[in-house]
Amino acid sequence: MSNSIPKTRLYTELLPFIQEKPKVEERCDKIFEKWRQETKSVIRERLSVTFVGIDSTSRHNMIRQMNKTYNFLRSNNNIIDLKGFIKLADNTFVNVVPLLTGLFVEECWNETMHNVPLDYLNIIWKDFSDKGYRTFYAEDCPDIAAFNYVKSGFAKQPTDYYMRPFYLAVSDSDVNKAEANCHNSRPEATVNLQYLLDFLTTFKTKPTFAYLFNSCLSHWSLNSIGQGDDLYLDFLQQYNKNLLHNNSILIVFSDHGIRFGDIRNTYVGKLEERMPFVFIQFPEWFREKYPKLWKNLRVNQNRLTTFLDLYETLKQILHFTGEATEPDTNNRGLSLFSEIPPERTCKNAAILPHWCTCHEKKSVALNDSHVVASAKLIAEELNRELMSEGKKCAYLTVHEIKDARTSGLSEEILRFQHSRNDVINRKVIYGNKSSGVWEYLVTMSVKPSGAILEGTVKYLEGLDSYKLTGDVSRINKYGNQSHCVTSEHLKKFCFCI
Repeated sequence: MSNSIPKTRLYTELLPFIQEKPKVEERCDKIFEKWRQETKSVIRERLSVTFVGIDSTSRHNMIRQMNKTYNFLRSNNNIIDLKGFIKLADNTFVNVVPLLTGLFVEECWNETMHNVPLDYLNIIWKDFSDKGYRTFYAEDCPDIAAFNYVKSGFAKQPTDYYMRPFYLAVSDSDVNKAEANCHNSRPEATVNLQYLLDFLTTFKTKPTFAYLFNSCLSHWSLNSIGQGDDLYLDFLQQYNKNLLHNNSILIVFSDHGIRFGDIRNTYVGKLEERMPFVFIQFPEWFREKYPKLWKNLRVNQNRLTTFLDLYETLKQILHFTGEATEPDTNNRGLSLFSEIPPERTCKNAAILPHWCTCHEKKSVALNDSHVVASAKLIAEELNRELMSEGKKCAYLTVHEIKDARTSGLSEEILRFQHSRNDVINRKVIYGNKSSGVWEYLVTMSVKPSGAILEGTVKYLEGLDSYKLTGDVSRINKYGNQSHCVTSEHLKKFCFCI
């Protein structure tokens, strides 16, 4: 028998904890007392807000892959489901910036600012903090976090409780976190969700603003989010069992549908990528205390909505009065507490044609002259942008047009002249056809990268000219093809020489 002592094996585990911070509590208590004195003669609510985000998950894929979670949400009478929700731009950053600031990215940031810390952004958690709320921000994938991927993140800690230092420590540790999406024996998503539950439980009776976003499980694959069904169901059950909803609004959402893979070559995939899910849970007492607001919320489930509307809703929560106001339809964002007009269009909501799912698109022949011209224009525009990188990127040419769809005004609208009301019949008078504006949604592959691209080109019939509208999407993975560039936008298209 050997007398040798077994070699010691070290087991590394990292655990995040919520601890009350005296300076934060002093700040919040002082602001709360001032607010209480100012509003003692007015009935007002101090509603907490909790975001739980899941990357790259459309509403339909959420129903397919997370059926238990979906059914739990659907069975709750205090939840609204925004069925007509449309994203505003391509990836996570350009969608959550409008959600959290009310601005489009181009209004507050550009690629030349990738070395500039983002502390200057007027993110709405700052406003909640100024009102005495304890703030929380957590993302589970530090390498692709929305404010850090090809950007400088924040120079100062952006919220009172901030998860990024923990995940950077995990990345530098021996914790097993690779292909299994786990931290040792714990699912990665659960680590984030439990940290959020700990935060909400610790400050159960105090106002909080929490923003959590999980990417690792769902970002890379259409079907992998199904592994999280039980995890998110458990979170929701604990959230409700522990009565964390008593004075809080919970928003469970995604930024967009899956942006890569075979499904993006289908028409259904194009629609799903543009339509993420959004569920909003209110306290049980809310619908009875504020019936007008609840009625508007229920109506808005079936109206066209965007992240800008959620931002406007957050502003009303921050300054909550319980009053339902008439929406200013000239605004691009409308609070969900006001009834959104049924005739609202993508143009009203500041949704570019490339992302709009409201109009009917019809298939068109792949060799149609307008389709061919549109495909060439997309490649030309990308090559023009890639020239900013000098000679690092290969020149792109159209290899194959895979799908083409067109949309535009109907023949009746183009020929409409005026209408006349008779006693018996309403008559519409038609005249000569006006020049139309047509949009071509083209899916194509390019050489030499093999990238599959999707872009929308507007054809102005009267001028016989073409114009690229909005972003170009890349719908297959680019891997390390673009290692030679740092621009987040150009990484999707550059094929390094």
